[in-house]
Amino acid sequence: MLAWRLQGTWGTWALLAGAVLSFCGFGIGMRDWRAGVVAAGVFLGTLVIAWWLQLLNSALRQNEPALACLVPHQRRRIVTVVGLAWLGGSLAIGIVFGIGLNHIGYAWLAAAATMMYMAVLQRLPILTLAPLAILVATRFVPLPSVWSFFTEWGETGISSVGLLMLLMLAPPLARLLFPRGGDGHMAWHRQFVDRVKAAREGLGLPGQELTLWRSSSWTDRLYFADLRRLSERTALAPRRNGRADPLLMALGGSVHPGASLLGIAAITVLAFATGGNLLDYMGRQGSVVQLCLLMLVLPLAAHVYAVTTAVQRFRAEQALLRLCPAAPATADFNRQFGSALLRRFAVLWLASTAAAVLVAAIMIPGVQAQASVGVTAALALLLAAFVVRDFASIRRLPNVTSVAAIVAVIVLTVVLSGGMTLWRTHVPWLPIGCLALAAIGLIYYRWRRMQSLPVAFPAGRLATD
Repeated sequence: MLAWRLQGTWGTWALLAGAVLSFCGFGIGMRDWRAGVVAAGVFLGTLVIAWWLQLLNSALRQNEPALACLVPHQRRRIVTVVGLAWLGGSLAIGIVFGIGLNHIGYAWLAAAATMMYMAVLQRLPILTLAPLAILVATRFVPLPSVWSFFTEWGETGISSVGLLMLLMLAPPLARLLFPRGGDGHMAWHRQFVDRVKAAREGLGLPGQELTLWRSSSWTDRLYFADLRRLSERTALAPRRNGRADPLLMALGGSVHPGASLLGIAAITVLAFATGGNLLDYMGRQGSVVQLCLLMLVLPLAAHVYAVTTAVQRFRAEQALLRLCPAAPATADFNRQFGSALLRRFAVLWLASTAAAVLVAAIMIPGVQAQASVGVTAALALLLAAFVVRDFASIRRLPNVTSVAAIVAVIVLTVVLSGGMTLWRTHVPWLPIGCLALAAIGLIYYRWRRMQSLPVAFPAGRLATD
């Protein structure tokens, strides 16, 4: 039998809680139960996809080359379980979204195609760029005329033909994902296991520094440039108040805002390249919400998470760097360390806000979009308070953090959706200013408190668990 156990119980409960809260929020708060079903379907669909990916990883690891050849019927059982999970998961997503959108056939077809696409990515990761290429291509290349021929079939015809085509693709895909042994199977299985371990550890694979999938080959160029500049400056004329900046470089490229800045630039270019396609698909209100989440909330939250995880990962390096002669003094270490973290967050916040304002002004002109960006930018400042903290007693992020993050995203989505009905004539500068001042006050309080705490490096040495 296929051995598989669901990982991340807290994540499951978090997604289920998000589905319930979003359904009740849209249904009770906005009297739009259909939108509540769609919002709940997003969380339930994410849960099904997470289960699907876990099952795929478990099945691919268990289909070892030796076992595939020696154990009778193991590969057949694995393929059967994965196939049934694909059909059941896609049908569940299709029913939920079909109820909210009145198109069960289209929803089932989209869910089945998405799950099959994610399965293909396990063997061919380069196809990750395929949706982006299609989205940009449709901006400049008109859809072929054969599409109008298929639209005449209606939802039933298109869904039936699409599902039949996916079923025809399933056997060759099963042979691609689950080989029957051999040298090729052995080489690919070893590479797959290494990739899973590397993703779990958050580290790059040795010997892949120059490949496209190794982040340091292109996204960390700003990090290396900044590291070189700080090293030369510190060697020539070390400054008393600027010694924490070189120490931050030892936490790796994930803490440096360079990768996030390149990501913001890529999202901006994508928004301009797709033009009005996204606006046509999601509508004005949905486009504004997605703009605020993708360009303001996601980069800043990812940066805060990267700081928290990197400061725990490189404890041995922190202990060594703490002994360097150029390290800040003990009494002044936390002040300089917190100031350096806040400066980097400020750079990322300014870049995200500027990009969001630019995209909103060009793609979604109007007061409503500008007001939503302003409110989201003011609220995003609160994330800086999580950067300055007691690093000496830091623990692993609790599981309830994921629940809080999901609830925060839901609340922000409801606030922006409801606020767009109020911000029709003017930008609410007074609420934006009050939120920004409150966030700055909280950040200043946390920064001052951090100065009286034990020295940050090495992080986690005072944790009790």
